[in-house]
Amino acid sequence: SLEDMLLPEDSDLGTFIGRFFSSLQDIASRPDDLSARTVAIESGKALANSFNTYDRSLKNFKNGVVKEVDTQIDQVNLSLKQITQINKLIRSSGKSEASNDILDARDLSLKELSKLINFTAEFDETGAANLRLGDSGKGPVLIEGLSFATITSSSNEKNIIFKINRNGTSY
Repeated sequence: SLEDMLLPEDSDLGTFIGRFFSSLQDIASRPDDLSARTVAIESGKALANSFNTYDRSLKNFKNGVVKEVDTQIDQVNLSLKQITQINKLIRSSGKSEASNDILDARDLSLKELSKLINFTAEFDETGAANLRLGDSGKGPVLIEGLSFATITSSSNEKNIIFKINRNGTSY
């Protein structure tokens, strides 16, 4: 979307800048011509409008990205909670005796979560999943036993900041 907005067209910012400076050159070559001055003023207004349009578009783009991030985080948090509930079912069924249906549900939930974030999974003796963020296996703990982390985000002018909250601690 950002590329589509910034790719050159007939009405892109570069075109308006070019027209404005061209109109200033016309004034310099014909300083007594009132029509050249009028064209320069109108080109300046069009350039200012173009800057304002880009500013609005970029703000809308940023707001859309922040909303999309929030939606994805909600889905990740829901998946983490769901996997923890499945872990509870696995553990309640005893050591290595979880039904195939429960293990299939665990695997499906892990697969769905993998579409949203990268994580590493380790399985305890009962088959319950413990998850860490990232591919290294050393990232922050997302699920350990029956406790799970929640991910939150905040944004400022330049960044989207993610926090992982687990057992009262933020990473």
